[in-house]
Amino acid sequence: MKNALHRLFWATFLIGTVALGGCGDDAGVTGTANDDISGAATLADADLDAEYGDLAYSDEAEAFGDTELLAAAMIDDAELAVDDEDSLTDEDPTLADPQMRRTYVRILWGQLDGDFDPERTDTEAYVRTDWSGDVKVSDGAVFLKRTILFERPFDHRLPRASRDSLAWVSHTGPHFDGILICVLSRVVDGVPQGELSFETGPFTTTIPVAELDGLDRHVIVDDLGNAVAMLGRAQDQQVCGKGFLGGFWRAGEDRPETAAIEMGGFRGRFMGQNGGVRGFLAGVYGLNSAGERVLVGKYIGRDGRVRGLIRGTWEPAADAEGMGSFQARWVNRNGAHLGVLMGRYLSHEADSMRPGDGFFEGVWEEICSSVDGDA
Repeated sequence: MKNALHRLFWATFLIGTVALGGCGDDAGVTGTANDDISGAATLADADLDAEYGDLAYSDEAEAFGDTELLAAAMIDDAELAVDDEDSLTDEDPTLADPQMRRTYVRILWGQLDGDFDPERTDTEAYVRTDWSGDVKVSDGAVFLKRTILFERPFDHRLPRASRDSLAWVSHTGPHFDGILICVLSRVVDGVPQGELSFETGPFTTTIPVAELDGLDRHVIVDDLGNAVAMLGRAQDQQVCGKGFLGGFWRAGEDRPETAAIEMGGFRGRFMGQNGGVRGFLAGVYGLNSAGERVLVGKYIGRDGRVRGLIRGTWEPAADAEGMGSFQARWVNRNGAHLGVLMGRYLSHEADSMRPGDGFFEGVWEEICSSVDGDA
């Protein structure tokens, strides 16, 4: 069970209004457009038949006025692992070689769609699982950028034994823990060297470092709903910024006053590659009146300033145990393309006996020629 702040945040998060968190710094504009594509709708009455939901291109309150969403960002910010990379590069300056490949990997474990509601009485949802373990690389070094939802002092990082490994103690109940790491590796003939090994009691895997860029893996490990999710992105100097997405994907009610069929909504956070929260986004998904699967939304910076309107598509899971997928772009007021986002989601039916409300994981990337310092 998480601490009181985590419980308050997640319990309210799951029963709150439809919303989602997104990413943040100014993006470079590629291409031009002359039409103002914004409308007058709010997230509560977004129109799935309109290209960008008829959403207003306007500023919002910080975190869309959602105190729990803001609390999530503050929790994420507080998890930064201070000076982990700096301390190692100070000891060995060769690790700062710009020719070394940096790949960021976000790993979550536990009940990824879990529930923090302290009022639940079904004890099975609270069975604690021991995820204590380690991650190692066979060639290079691994830096801890931050832990994710560790409940200290019970969950904690163990003292580092060597630069190529990290170890931790972690236990989860009806939710999840995780880590964000940076893998530093030699490149030979354009290929990053070595393997990454992740080992815990419930799940162990080994992945070539060359396959970490673009990694998108979700593995169910038991009947309690425990799973492991892994996302990887290599640092790229050709884009403004890139990073990770995380949040909840909610099933919802249809709105009978429209021809479109609203299936639900999503909310979460946009995070840089180092895990820092850069902004928030919110949206809805469903079928438009032509039967097409569409999603629309809005994305704002940490201060609430509008950064873009979102439109994309989604695909349901191919089987009952699998995850659906989504992909979208965001644009400015004039429809100029600023970036892309994509990922996978798990959503429960309204009458599901599973704890929690569904979740999504993904990545985003700005389209721009300059380098973003947070990438």
